[in-house]
Amino acid sequence: MSSESNPTMPEIDLPEPSAPETDVDAATAPAIPEVAVVAETAEPPALSAPAVHVAISPARPSPASLAGRMRPAPPRPVAGSPAPRTTAGDAASPISAAPADPPTPSDSARFGRIAEDGTVFVTLADGTEQPVGQWAAGSEAEGLAFFARKYDDLSGELDLASRRLADGKSSPEQSAAVVKRVREALAELSMVGDLASMADRVESLDLLAAERREIANAQRAEAKAAALAARESIVAEAEALADSTEWKTAGERFKTLLDDWKGAPRADRSGEQSLWKRFSHARSQFDKHRRQYFAKLDSERSEARQAKDDLVDQAEALITSTDWGATAGAYRDLMTRWKASGRASKAEEDALWARFRAAQDAFFAARTAALGQRDAGFAENLTAKEALLVEAEAINTSDLKGAKAALRSIQERWEQIGHVPRGDKDRIDGRLRSIEDAVRDGEQDQWRRTNPEAKARADATVEQFQGSLAKLEKERAAADAAGNARKAAEVEARIATANTLLDAAKRAAAEFSA
Repeated sequence: MSSESNPTMPEIDLPEPSAPETDVDAATAPAIPEVAVVAETAEPPALSAPAVHVAISPARPSPASLAGRMRPAPPRPVAGSPAPRTTAGDAASPISAAPADPPTPSDSARFGRIAEDGTVFVTLADGTEQPVGQWAAGSEAEGLAFFARKYDDLSGELDLASRRLADGKSSPEQSAAVVKRVREALAELSMVGDLASMADRVESLDLLAAERREIANAQRAEAKAAALAARESIVAEAEALADSTEWKTAGERFKTLLDDWKGAPRADRSGEQSLWKRFSHARSQFDKHRRQYFAKLDSERSEARQAKDDLVDQAEALITSTDWGATAGAYRDLMTRWKASGRASKAEEDALWARFRAAQDAFFAARTAALGQRDAGFAENLTAKEALLVEAEAINTSDLKGAKAALRSIQERWEQIGHVPRGDKDRIDGRLRSIEDAVRDGEQDQWRRTNPEAKARADATVEQFQGSLAKLEKERAAADAAGNARKAAEVEARIATANTLLDAAKRAAAEFSA
């Protein structure tokens, strides 16, 4: 068979050999009993072993912790092991039992042979043979099947690892563990099969595993970079919120960012720790500022509570006062100080304001009741003052001297009458004030008209316009005499303007004459 044939055999459940194998030298092996079934089975002729080139790489990968990926090979039989136990119902004893049929040899068995002394050889690539073990009992076919099955099991595992890695169903690390086991088996030479094919396939698996490892490493690096970018975004927002004074909104956002941090994919440890320090610092800075703010606010509220408590005491002390005007002013001053004293906590503010308002309402209610009783006695005064108003509104202001005398008499009687009800005071005072203003305006107008200085200025203005008009008439006459029609027209326009101003000045002077 040529060296190009590369049979890949699936895992085959072969029957266990009828006699155990031993790794001891043939010279030291114990003698085989006469009852051994070897003598009763025909030994098949040894298979020819053509020269096959086998390249066994001595290189071994670094160890990987991938326990559980390898199915252990069948244990090696040891010479002198007890024969299988029989039950009382067996029809024949072990001595007379019929030998089992020899197992069908694997195609891998063609790469080995068993010498007369029980030494098992495998044919290497250069045609030489290498001992791989010792077979002390059973037929040559059974021995070759045993050593070939070790090869086939490892070959099947190698093929399965290659397919799973190619399909993406296993990791490069799992495949590396298989590569390690196969290389170790090739180095130990304890099996029979196409070692050259297995060496080539394990190298291919190793190359594929390295390629997939590089891809996986690149994917992990990309995922870590994305995870780092996501955490960097979280940290950047946290740092932007560190100086915020929106305590409630920013505080809730920090909680959300912390949840986002916990749920973000993992990045490299050093980068993640550096980002966490920044994130933690931003949170601490915000919490510090918030605590400082509320500590200051608590202090200000305490001061405001003390100030307002004092204002409430003062307001309550004024409740029984009957000095209505002064006390009302005192309450207005207390209200101004209340507004300027800041705010206490809501509960304290509401309680203090209720006391302050109750004291104020009690005083003004008492004042309203007292003034109401007083106003009841002022009804006659109101009637008397309304009669005086009728008399005052009939004054003729054109006779300024008589109007002033009449008004003076009304004012004297007005004061003698006394107070009126508070609700009517502004109304009747306003009517009297209107009459007083009319008389005062008449007096001012008379003074203006009889002012000598003003009359002299009005007369001077009339004389000035008359002089200007006389000059303009002379200019017009000269223009007419010279036949200058354009000049005459210009002077005529100026004369018209001067006549208008002269008429206004004469009217003003006439008022002073009247």
